[in-house]
Amino acid sequence: MKAPCLRKRLLRTLLPIGALASALLALGIGLLAPAADHRDGPIFGPPGITITNSRRDINDVYIFRSPANANNTVMVITNSPFSTATTPNVFDQSITYDFNIINRILPTAANGGNVSDDIKFRVTFSAPNGAGQQTVTLRGLPAARFPGTGGILAQGQTGQNLPVRGVGGAGTAMFRAAEQDDSFLFDAGGFNLLLNRPTALTAIQAGQYPGGTSPNGFGPGSTPNFDAPNFFGPNANTLAIVLEVPSKVLTAPGSNVVGFWGATNLNDVQIDRMGRPAINTALIPPVPRGTNFPILQPGPGVPQNRVDRRNAFNAGHPRNDRTNFRADMISVLTAFYPAGRPGGNPSAAQAGVLADLLLPDILIFDTTSAAGFGAPLTVAGTTYLGNGRKLSDDVISTELSVLTDDDLPAAFGGGPNPPTTVTQNVKDDNGQNLMDGSTEPPPPQGNGAAGTGTVRAAKFPYIGARNANPKPVPGNPPPP
Repeated sequence: MKAPCLRKRLLRTLLPIGALASALLALGIGLLAPAADHRDGPIFGPPGITITNSRRDINDVYIFRSPANANNTVMVITNSPFSTATTPNVFDQSITYDFNIINRILPTAANGGNVSDDIKFRVTFSAPNGAGQQTVTLRGLPAARFPGTGGILAQGQTGQNLPVRGVGGAGTAMFRAAEQDDSFLFDAGGFNLLLNRPTALTAIQAGQYPGGTSPNGFGPGSTPNFDAPNFFGPNANTLAIVLEVPSKVLTAPGSNVVGFWGATNLNDVQIDRMGRPAINTALIPPVPRGTNFPILQPGPGVPQNRVDRRNAFNAGHPRNDRTNFRADMISVLTAFYPAGRPGGNPSAAQAGVLADLLLPDILIFDTTSAAGFGAPLTVAGTTYLGNGRKLSDDVISTELSVLTDDDLPAAFGGGPNPPTTVTQNVKDDNGQNLMDGSTEPPPPQGNGAAGTGTVRAAKFPYIGARNANPKPVPGNPPPP
């Protein structure tokens, strides 16, 4: 009886759950666990995990208001986790990287999520020279939107801050492609246990997240101690592409809101994509998965949530997400997460409400707001879970709080029940290396000043500098 009411109240709400997906994909190269978008399918994870495929795998995507200039927007794509220590610290020259912007038609219940890209920023690389530097080229498409540039907005060497032309901004538009610190916070080991745990639903409903070292701090009323291990910290590297442009370049007339997603392409064929964190890793089948839950082949009587759909999702366009993957997501929600099982009973109706909130898989971002992932954002009567994603956002905790709320979040039209899991309990170990203007939390959540924390600097490229002695992927490295 409750689900139809929720459907009416949430029909025009779009809730980006991508944080969880992003977090899941960002796991390690040699592990089964997913992270924000790392290892999000059999091509990029087991059984096809290799160094070559890892270099083509998107880790995370971010979009946020520039902390150094409120008139600008910053976009980031990271890939090739554990670079230098496990993967090469140069970009794969066979891959093109796309920053896709949607600004005219945002997804709604009326249009079924059928959205189209309006602007594309495409990045390509040459082979590295003897010093490991590459020529990197940034193009703006369609080129006619950037008169006088021929579509080439920046060109130079990796590891350098390059000015972007043809977009205005009085010299504040910048571009960089280089090895940087990976700021993502994720208890990958804990989540891997969760996906492979036969009693996961019972544990989640009891407020228990199997997070490695931390036995508490996950449910309402508990006190987090932030002692669960961060798989990507405190000194893991990644390759990063950072683009800062005036926000007016991205938005349509009369609007401050855009949709954003990233993609990688090989020979003009899309092989990976990401918008919200952890969509493909946590909400597209197979879930659950692991040694206790082997992947099954489609056939009569085979549960839909146990058949692998991740490669198909990576190859798809957001405009088709509700048509092609809504049923897949519902099957996962009703089988595994409290958000699809109100009162412990599977509800396709309630799961469908959440699936419509999360698909299509794009980040929704208000260019005028400094808020981060999870902020409610209402546009023309439709409420989205904005506001893009900042480098310092703990997106996994946000995602867990949504997926373990068995009557869906009240802020988006759901019921009063609190989520059973409110934090992954991972410490912010980015320190002052992160330069996005956020606040380094006080102990025990971080190492900032007691009580109030310590404000970080705000300086392009905002993501932390590379680590001189980076950690490799835990466990055995993958083959070439």
